[in-house]
Amino acid sequence: MNKQKSICGNCIEEEFLKKDIESYGSIAKCSYCGAERKTSDLDSVVENILDGIEFIYDDPANGLGFVDGEYVKGNGDIFDTFDLLMDEFGLGGSNAFQDILDSLPLQLWCKKDFYGLDSAEEMIYTWDYFVSQVKYKTRYFFIKERINIREHVSFNKPYDILDCFASSMIKFGLIDTLDKDNIIYRARRNNKNKKYTVAEEIGTPKAEECIQPNRMSPAGIPMFYGSSTVETCLSELKNIKGNYTIGKWKPKKNLKILNLTRYFKFNSDINKYFYPEFPSIFDKANREKTFDYQFILKFASDLSGEIRQGLEY
Repeated sequence: MNKQKSICGNCIEEEFLKKDIESYGSIAKCSYCGAERKTSDLDSVVENILDGIEFIYDDPANGLGFVDGEYVKGNGDIFDTFDLLMDEFGLGGSNAFQDILDSLPLQLWCKKDFYGLDSAEEMIYTWDYFVSQVKYKTRYFFIKERINIREHVSFNKPYDILDCFASSMIKFGLIDTLDKDNIIYRARRNNKNKKYTVAEEIGTPKAEECIQPNRMSPAGIPMFYGSSTVETCLSELKNIKGNYTIGKWKPKKNLKILNLTRYFKFNSDINKYFYPEFPSIFDKANREKTFDYQFILKFASDLSGEIRQGLEY
């Protein structure tokens, strides 16, 4: 490594590395732009980059199959160091790119789990399996179901994902309290010949009226759907043309709620949740959370999907 060289945050595009230099660097002349500002030794930056790469990737020679002079593709693509820096980490725009590249091992890289699933993939696979079981096979009675998912998946039963899900929600502080003084709105489209005016009509429908599946309940199961905003209630009605009535409720006691909007934002243009700032692979303190974020994002996206006639909840 070229230890005498220093780099400032302006000369590297990756956001975490930039902020790390600007937070912990020392005032010196940047070897790449010549400015006097906070800089870090290039060797320490390269060490951080290599540590991040090795968090996810490994040399395919350490476990990937090799047949007829070529590696047998496993879980994900195979990169050389140049492509990994350019395509996966977006470091190609750095003024120090060539020096960074020259300081790293010039080898091939592939995901550490050569033929298996990483933590996020495993959780998502198990969640999809659980959803399929509840929708189409065991329905409500899934706790005693004796089904092994896959030999190399650590979840023995599909419903084990619920414990993992609960742990993730608690870990990231997604459980909020809805105070009993909060107003909850609920909207209902009026009948052609009748306008709904009383709580019994606007509130939770009767079982015989639940002829369509909803976001969290199947046909025939009454459930109260409400929102803190009128706009959300109307968007759930899909087609708001015509008459509708909006009612206001307050809980009788404080309620525990799952708040997915604390970290995840909803993009109404694509009707999906997204996470604006996944932890950087170079952020040693937080990068492990990426797997949980990917799983929670999958869960939130499933819940926000459009409910169509004939589609199970």
